[in-house]
Amino acid sequence: MKTQSALLLAAIFSASLAAPLGTFAAPLGVLVDEGGFVNTNQVLYEEANNIAVQTFGFDTVDTTIFIVNETTATNGFGIADVHSDWFATTPYASGAAQTFNFNIYDPANEGGSLSDTLSITLTGITPVGTDPDNMSMDFHFRSDNLSGSNLLPALLGGIGITENGFFQSVNAFLPSQFTADVNNPFSVAFRSDVVPEPSAMELGLLSLLSLPFVRRLAGKN
Repeated sequence: MKTQSALLLAAIFSASLAAPLGTFAAPLGVLVDEGGFVNTNQVLYEEANNIAVQTFGFDTVDTTIFIVNETTATNGFGIADVHSDWFATTPYASGAAQTFNFNIYDPANEGGSLSDTLSITLTGITPVGTDPDNMSMDFHFRSDNLSGSNLLPALLGGIGITENGFFQSVNAFLPSQFTADVNNPFSVAFRSDVVPEPSAMELGLLSLLSLPFVRRLAGKN
C-alpha cells in the first residue's frame, strides 16, 4: 500500500496545489515525491514507487540526496534523505538543534495504519570563511514496503497526519523564524498515495451486477 511522496515546493506548485496543513513558500525548499513529479496537481494513487527529489534555494555545494525505491522485501522501505545548508536571518545558536517528527497514516478506508514517517532536524552551524551558511537541515522520509506489511517503526513523539493523496504542507509545525523568514522562507510538504475511493458510477455498476445474484437468493426463500 505504500508508495508516497514527501514534497516541498514553492511558487511553481503553490498556485495549483491545495495543502491542507499549511502553505508552500519560496525560495527555500525540499521536494520528495514517489510519484516522480507526474500529474503533480492530482491525487497520487498507489503504487507509483518512483521516488524523486528536488531541492531549491539551498547551498548546492553542501547538498546531498540519497534515494531508494520501495521493494516487497521485509525491510524494503522507500527512502529519501536530504542534507543541506542555508543562510537564515535568525538562525539557531551554533550547535543547537531541534528535530520535528511526523507519523503519516493511511486513511480510515485503508485501515489507518502507519504509512510513512518524516523527520526534519534543523541545526545551527558556524559560518566558515566566505561561506555565510548558518543553518543545516537533515531530512529523512521513509515509506512502508510494497507488500504493505506495516513494519515501518513510528517516530517517537511524531505528529500524526493522515495522508490524502495531495501535497500536504507541514509548515504549521515548524518554527516561524524559518518558515516566515523575510529573506529565505523555509517550506516542507509531502504527498502520499492512497487507494482510490470507488466512484458513483462504479458503485452503480456493482449494484447492477449483483442484482441477478440477489434475485436468485430471493427466489430460494
